[in-house]
Parts: sequence; C-alpha cells; structure tokens
Amino acid sequence: MPKISKWLLSIVASLLVFASIAVIVITTLIDPNDYKSDIEAVANENSIQLSIKGDITWQFFPRLGIAIEQVNFADDYFHSGSVGQMIVTADWLLLLNGKIDLANIPVDSVTISQGTFRYAKPDLLPIQLDDVALSVDNFSLSGSNFDFSASAEVLNGLPLAINTTLAIKVNDQKITQVKATDLRLQADQIIVTGNVNADLEALEIVGNISSPSI
Repeated sequence: MPKISKWLLSIVASLLVFASIAVIVITTLIDPNDYKSDIEAVANENSIQLSIKGDITWQFFPRLGIAIEQVNFADDYFHSGSVGQMIVTADWLLLLNGKIDLANIPVDSVTISQGTFRYAKPDLLPIQLDDVALSVDNFSLSGSNFDFSASAEVLNGLPLAINTTLAIKVNDQKITQVKATDLRLQADQIIVTGNVNADLEALEIVGNISSPSI
C-alpha cells in the first residue's frame, strides 16, 4: 500500500507540474490583448460597434476562458451599452473540433457585471438598464438545459431579476424552441413564477405562470 500511495502521489505531482508548465507557456506566448483589434473588427463586420478599453486576461479557474474589462458597444437594438467585466469560458472540445455554427457555439459560460444597456428608438421612449449582471452556465443550443440568471435596475432604482433553467433548440440555423422551467421573474415586490414552452415553428406558447404577490 505505501508503494501504491507513493506512486499515486507521484502521478498527481507530475500532472500538477505539467499543468503549471502549460499555464506558463500559454500566458507567456499568447497575450489576448494582441487580438483586441481583431475582435473589434469582427464585431464591426456584424454591425456592432465595439470598443475594448480594459485588459483581456486569461481565466484558469474553475474553467479555462478569458476575462474582458471595460467594454463599450452599440448596435441597432441597444443604442449604447457598456460592461465593466465579462468572463467567458469555452467548450474547448468544440473549438478543437472546428465545427462551429449556431447550434454549436463553443461557449460554456458567460458572466457579466457592472453593465449598462440603453435601448433607444426614434418612435419610443428610451429605456436604460443599470447595474446589469448576467450569468449563463453550461450554455447550449442543442435543447439541453442550462442555467440563466440576470438582474438590473430600471427607472432610477427599480430592481428587476430573472432566474430560470433554459433549453433552446436550433434547427437549420434558426431557433425553433425555447423552454423555461422553474421561471422566477421579479420587479420590485412583484414576483411571477412558472414554466413556459414556446414552439417558434408552430407559433405556439404553452405553460403556466402565477404570482403570489398579486
């Protein structure tokens, strides 16, 4: 038994050494800040004005990804917006596989904090969301469940929040079904809970919602 224990400890120690070397190599050889202009150019090609003012750094724990700070953007939907910090972790198996499309976006999780989104149209009153926070975990567009939560303030301090388990299905590069279970919406003291299943192909929405606060 002592020999087996020493052997296992040696394997663990070796793996830690290799992992440390890999981290050092990645952070030394690849500086994600070198790709700021490329990211902004890709966004511009998709009609999004993007400006990254802060640093882009590697995120190693609990999952491998990147952290981006001080992002400003604008497009046809949000007249302007900013994010204090965004952390994105990737599904590296999908990246290595190379087959990337709408149904196989290689994103595992997204966390946004200190966000401000302003929606403005000429024929509508502008709506601004402040102190926006968002979390998506185990993201998928194949119909599998993933966790989604978001919170914000509107109208000078009115708190909004949503927590749910989402399942989104994509077929032929189009979203065909959206299912929200254990849905909880909150606007100040008003709380709405329930489950919703939207079939976008059949244009049918079924489910149940209730509000104990109304």
